[in-house]
Amino acid sequence: MQNELINQLEILIEKNVQATEEAILLGELVQAENWIEAEERQLGLQRELAALQTDYLALKTIIGENNTLRNLQKTWTAAENSIIDDRKKMLLEKENLLRVSVAENQVRTEMQLAFSEHMVDVITGHHAETQAENNMMINETF
Repeated sequence: MQNELINQLEILIEKNVQATEEAILLGELVQAENWIEAEERQLGLQRELAALQTDYLALKTIIGENNTLRNLQKTWTAAENSIIDDRKKMLLEKENLLRVSVAENQVRTEMQLAFSEHMVDVITGHHAETQAENNMMINETF
């Protein structure tokens, strides 16, 4: 009877060890997956922001250095100038929105990683606790 109990406890310990290893692996995989998804989103936003910055810098160069656009605007109608001004405002607004979006994405990424790490700790902590209880039971048995 005692040998059977010992064998069952040993099997239980082996299963707990295996479950702990699987939980750790699963946690690491989830964490890696979250990290990859967040990096992909971040890169997409950064590419979009870079494209807008390029457009903005080109527009700024035209306006500031060459004054070509300003000189042309003097000859255009108010409606045409309004379209140009609207385009400038739109580019600035889009750039600001992308900056906010990039910052929010960074925060979201950090939160996902923290949650993943927490889940790995919770899962492995639970199994470690169960394993410790089983070890105590074995020690009490002997």
